[in-house]
Amino acid sequence: MHRQEAEQAYDELIHACVTIRNAVDAGAEQRYAGPCDVCGRDMYAAPAAAFALCAPCNLEYPMEARRAWLLQASEDRLVPASELARAVTGLGAAVTAETVRKWASRGRIVAHGHIGARPLYRVGDVLDLIGEDARRRAG
Repeated sequence: MHRQEAEQAYDELIHACVTIRNAVDAGAEQRYAGPCDVCGRDMYAAPAAAFALCAPCNLEYPMEARRAWLLQASEDRLVPASELARAVTGLGAAVTAETVRKWASRGRIVAHGHIGARPLYRVGDVLDLIGEDARRRAG
């Protein structure tokens, strides 16, 4: 006897199999290291890697310097809190989206426009507050 739910269950099983396959086959986590200075090709490196390699040029770039350069280059970008937190944390300046939102609600930073209902914050303003907080904790 054929059940009405069989077709839906089949679709859900196929979706689950694809999800599992993608999770298992996912490559190692990579962080953006910026473009190669010679060929301009985007480079990626493992989160703990000391160097990023541009394979076509066979050049290595120190990740610490690349992270600092990317943070400086992104200072004037306007980004929603969740994306901002993920990006700067990946570059070594740890902050959560909730912290960014709290700073905004307390008037420490201001939104510079919106995407839909999501406020956009300047990356440099958040980096300044991260630095202030780090200095205050250290001193």
